[in-house]
Amino acid sequence: MVTASQKRTRLERCVVVLIFVQNFVLTNKVDAATYRAAPQPTAALLGQTVKLRCSFDDLQIEDVVNWFGPPDFQHISKGRNVHKRYTRYSVVDSNADFGEFNLEIRDVQLEDDGVYRCSTFSAGEAVDARLTVIVPPVEPPEIIPNRRSVAVGQSLHISCRSRGGLPPPKLTWNNGTVPVDDTFVQSRTLDNGEVIQDLTIPAVAKWDNGVNMSCKADQGFQNLVKPRVASLILDVKYSPTVYAVQTLWSVKEGTFTNLTCFVDSNPRTIVRWKKLDGPLPIKGRESNWSFLLTKVSRSDTGIYQCQADNGVGPADSATISLDVLCKNNSNPPTIQKTFDEKVNVLFGKSDFSLECKAEGNPKPHIRWRRTNTNLYFNNPLSFSRSDYQTEGEYECVAESLGFSATVKRTVVDVIGRPAILGGPDTLRTSQGSSFTLLCEVNADPLPESITWSWRSINGQEVVLSRNTFSGLDLTRRTTDMGADGILVIDPVSTSNAGEYICTAQNMFGTDSRGFNVLVEGPPVFVIAVVTGVLVVSIFLTVVAGICIARKWGCVCCKMKTGDVHVPDDNKHPPLPKQTTVIMELEDFAGNIRPERPHWAEKDPYAINISYHHSAMQNPVHADTERRKIYSDENRPQRKQIHGSAYNRGAHHNPVIHSHVGNYRQTKEKRLPVQHDGWADAVDLF
Repeated sequence: MVTASQKRTRLERCVVVLIFVQNFVLTNKVDAATYRAAPQPTAALLGQTVKLRCSFDDLQIEDVVNWFGPPDFQHISKGRNVHKRYTRYSVVDSNADFGEFNLEIRDVQLEDDGVYRCSTFSAGEAVDARLTVIVPPVEPPEIIPNRRSVAVGQSLHISCRSRGGLPPPKLTWNNGTVPVDDTFVQSRTLDNGEVIQDLTIPAVAKWDNGVNMSCKADQGFQNLVKPRVASLILDVKYSPTVYAVQTLWSVKEGTFTNLTCFVDSNPRTIVRWKKLDGPLPIKGRESNWSFLLTKVSRSDTGIYQCQADNGVGPADSATISLDVLCKNNSNPPTIQKTFDEKVNVLFGKSDFSLECKAEGNPKPHIRWRRTNTNLYFNNPLSFSRSDYQTEGEYECVAESLGFSATVKRTVVDVIGRPAILGGPDTLRTSQGSSFTLLCEVNADPLPESITWSWRSINGQEVVLSRNTFSGLDLTRRTTDMGADGILVIDPVSTSNAGEYICTAQNMFGTDSRGFNVLVEGPPVFVIAVVTGVLVVSIFLTVVAGICIARKWGCVCCKMKTGDVHVPDDNKHPPLPKQTTVIMELEDFAGNIRPERPHWAEKDPYAINISYHHSAMQNPVHADTERRKIYSDENRPQRKQIHGSAYNRGAHHNPVIHSHVGNYRQTKEKRLPVQHDGWADAVDLF
């Protein structure tokens, strides 16, 4: 049987074991080391010095920091001590107090490339980091074959090769500054470590001529090794294309002329000239792509041809007609009367045109333009559809070589039904703000009326006027192109949402346009302000209620015990104790007119609570009136107040009369009124 002393011994042993386990757990938890700076992946050029950083927090004296490295995590160092076979290695900035053990490798070699580990037993899982030793390529990449020329339509196959370098560089092709699509390239690595990327273009075009194709070799460590680039300018051969700068030349007899063609080809070609309807003038001279005639004669009139051939493909040619004008027969252009000074066009008419005819020698060139602009239109001037935007002043311009241009003007006046300009069909606004709808109407004649109607979201449609609902304003103004109808609603409510329809009408017809108005809730800041005001109001109300309740509660407590407290700084004598406090109110012409009480703890002349001295003085009564008022026979008729709290909601200020000293004494003690304080009173009002 176990005795009480044995039980006590066992219990003490259990307590000791629990304390030991708790201390062991807490010690292991607090004393565990953590990485402050774990080793990070690092790159270094061959022959450089590199430092792998490693530091711990909460290292203990018994903790030993070890470095391991390639190959196969060989033990490099223990604490500050580095194994003797690592002659280029050292632990620098080693300060056990700060837990810093950085591994420095001088004259980095290829055998240093690999994974390193810095660890200590109490730090838990060790962190590994790779050191990459970089050997730059000896030379930039090479493009092979280095063939620059290829004919248009042929395929192009070129390769980019990079020799040497560790790690092997990555090759990329660029067309100018744009990377070439991967579908045109293919990469491969040879046994000797060379990296090759092939580029194949199935068919080159003439637009590829002059393109800079570049190959970039990048080892991925641009802060240590800059990418190397090789480039090739493509030379695409294509046959010539010939354009005549001007197909018809009209010149006066005896003047200088220059017949010119433009040729696009690679390689560049020489232009050969000939006259199709006779021999080429001997006095003419070929210069590059031009044929020069210093002094033309009537015999030079005819068709000239420029021909180009560069041997790549078929030749090409263009023709130019030369018209030599006799001096005696030339005359300036004259515009015939084929249109009036003002032309009326019905709105919406299609295929409307104005034709301008002119005579002259040489034959004039006729064009149209808007007045005071350099925007020209062909003759005849055609409109696919007439609207108010085409309305305006136009000019017919007839030009002949050797003469000033002849101009004739006309005004195109579009008349017809109103046309309302387009714009945003949906407008968003918020409740409490305002919005304006602008209905721009183009019309000739002016619209007889611009009306607004409103279709609510429930489908109810109402013709609007200024009295339709609050805040609505409808105005109209005249513009150069017609009139504007303006609708303003201020302020906006959610009931104003719906479709607003503007309708304009004149003698030719009507046009309408709808505006969808979406009214969202009040702005967020308005909601925030209103919410804030409500919260503050509720808070102040609660605080005021608590203060009033506290004060009333204190007064009631004091009335029950018969104690009336007067602050120590009051200069008046203490109030006598009594069970019932009786106060009298003076009746002025049948109305009870109380004066506002002065609180005992505040200065009656402070801001917001100051009162005139007359409110503090005792009422004047004749001695007989005093006796009558305070006689025992009149006691039942007196208005009595028994310890009740002052009603702050009364419409009149209470006047509480004090009776002390010389007044006739009654059985009840009367409460004297202090000059700087008032007793709480009157719940009977």
